[in-house]
Amino acid sequence: MGSLASRRIVVDFNGHAGSPPVQPLIDELRRLKVGELITLRHPLSESHGHAHEMNVYRDGLLAESRSWQSPLPPPASFLLDGLYPVRLPRVDVWVGMNPLSAYRGLLRKRLGWTKRVVYWAIDYSPRRFTFPPAESVYRFLERRSCLQTDLRIELSPQAAQAREAALNVEAGANAAPHLVLPIGVNHHDVVRGRSSDSRPLNLVFAGSLDERNGAHLLIPMLQLIRRKFPSGHLTVIGRGPLDKEICESITRLELQDHVKLVGFLESHADVTASLRQAQIGLAPYTNLGKDSFTQFADPSKIKDYLAAGLPVVTTSETPIAHLLEARGAGTICEPEPQALADAVIALLNDEPRWRTHSRQAADLAEEFSWETLLQPFMDFIIQPEDWRIE
Repeated sequence: MGSLASRRIVVDFNGHAGSPPVQPLIDELRRLKVGELITLRHPLSESHGHAHEMNVYRDGLLAESRSWQSPLPPPASFLLDGLYPVRLPRVDVWVGMNPLSAYRGLLRKRLGWTKRVVYWAIDYSPRRFTFPPAESVYRFLERRSCLQTDLRIELSPQAAQAREAALNVEAGANAAPHLVLPIGVNHHDVVRGRSSDSRPLNLVFAGSLDERNGAHLLIPMLQLIRRKFPSGHLTVIGRGPLDKEICESITRLELQDHVKLVGFLESHADVTASLRQAQIGLAPYTNLGKDSFTQFADPSKIKDYLAAGLPVVTTSETPIAHLLEARGAGTICEPEPQALADAVIALLNDEPRWRTHSRQAADLAEEFSWETLLQPFMDFIIQPEDWRIE
């Protein structure tokens, strides 16, 4: 019989530490006082800088922190991720948040430096790279990670099925067992008893400002909404390739007093605070064809909207969309300005309906508590030999 207090765990990832599921996993392991937790963060894009960072936590407290500057920018720096740091102690569980980091864990296991390896697949994309050699290498590492790790974690059943079909693997037969663990929320963030009466009317969009997220629809939608609600206001949290286009539209239409561009917020607490000032959360995903990963995703912003008690106006592109509608926490519409505006206006014109949607959003959020979602993974860490997927 094991315990978390006796375990040494590595969480190896690329990108921003504050993004789920990385940060919630780290927070929960620290809360449960894992004996030693080592987090290794590597650059994912230029926006993340060139630093490789290591933090070591003992009994939940930060005990050591180091960083190294990579001589190469991402994505070339991916080739050097395994060198930072050069030496690590033997560990009980290595959690790799992408195929490259999971494969590093497999190499360590082969050398006897790691007992168990977990491939935590934080997304699935039918086409990761446009450069064929890079795509081939990625799929090779991804398949090995599915076949040889001790556990694979997926965000949605759709992602698991698509990955297995594309890579010709079958969990439980020729591959590691997989566990579906969706994006969650912190239960203390869930807001109840919201009212839509606060003024001015405020809609919120959080996410990358790109076509996939429907960012190009936001300003035309707001123009239509303001015909019914002249004081209508839109808060936009995030950055992306459509930054310039959106700014130009705001200036051209003289909407400076009606749109607040917050930019990227590194602190989740700041995101939560902004969401609580809104009445409706927007997730107008668009269909970019068969190579789009949205159809397999579990967007964290939708879970954040739910936790804030926000009714969600979205499209049918994500797996969770129909659950939102079935549970009365959201409305599905077409990814076009008029349809989005009509859905928003219908909610705001019906206060009892808005309150019901808000209450149902908070109820649904409670079902995605990180503490509950992560429990099967914690059981795996404590006693992997007897662990079974239920």
